[in-house]
Amino acid sequence: MSEIIKAQIPISVIKKIREDLMIPILGTHEEKMKIIEKQNYATRELSQITRNYILAFQVLSYPYSDEILQLLYQKNPFPGLLRLLEHTYNDVAYDGLLSILNIIVDDFNTTSDNSHRPYYDTINAGRGIEKIMKLFRINGNKKTKDTAAICLGQIFRAKEINDKQMRIELIRHQKTLVNDTDEWTQSNSKLTLCYLALNVVNRAEIESDGFVIPE
Repeated sequence: MSEIIKAQIPISVIKKIREDLMIPILGTHEEKMKIIEKQNYATRELSQITRNYILAFQVLSYPYSDEILQLLYQKNPFPGLLRLLEHTYNDVAYDGLLSILNIIVDDFNTTSDNSHRPYYDTINAGRGIEKIMKLFRINGNKKTKDTAAICLGQIFRAKEINDKQMRIELIRHQKTLVNDTDEWTQSNSKLTLCYLALNVVNRAEIESDGFVIPE
């Protein structure tokens, strides 16, 4: 997936975004605000955010490097990326969602702790779980719906999905994806179910109809 994205975006665009991310937030108040605006989707008009820009951000966020991961952690891109979920252009909303998932998965890959949830509090504080769930419920695009379910599962991991209706909906949908024709969707849904099953409440819901958690 990342190779296809790279082929669509000029290298100059990718370099420019990387340079923007690396600018330290220094100077006068006005200068600081200009730097923040460059680095954050949260301050831009949604109509001004092109798909090329968010696709280039995806290239930076996957596959990850320690340098980029640290930059992303420092800049806290989640408020801006979550805002993209409200974009009227479905592809931009999907790309924002996938960027969130990339960051979460990248960080998880750096630790052997399956219960590690580095961004749960940050995303939840910005009502991110609610926003992603809304996208899952109202978006008619299968790719977006599937990715939203996987993203939420990765956010919770071994934590109980304490909203019962949300737990039922997400887990039910995840279970339908284990035999999906799309290889990425199939493998990630299986992995996400395994993480969710580390919590006894989630596990009970997963196994409620005799479903066997895939290895």
